[in-house]
Amino acid sequence: MDEVLKDASIKRILNKNTDITRIDVKGEKKTFAGISERELTKRYNVKGVPTLIFFNSMRKEILRIPGVLTKPDFKDILCKYVDGLKAGCIAR
Repeated sequence: MDEVLKDASIKRILNKNTDITRIDVKGEKKTFAGISERELTKRYNVKGVPTLIFFNSMRKEILRIPGVLTKPDFKDILCKYVDGLKAGCIAR
């Protein structure tokens, strides 16, 4: 997924309305939620890596993408299912 997230067109879509946080599923570093990375992984029931979870401004989960996707598939999912990102998808 690193390759996909580094793609300029995908970065343009994500950078407009998102904050991206990478979590080490076995890590002990404190997260934005005030708990360790490992505890956050358990809280959100992450079963494998990579898993991308999108939250709205109220921290409600709106989209979960388990596993690796190609750039076109990832972009299509973002543009179809994440309302706040649709504006960035127009210049595809």
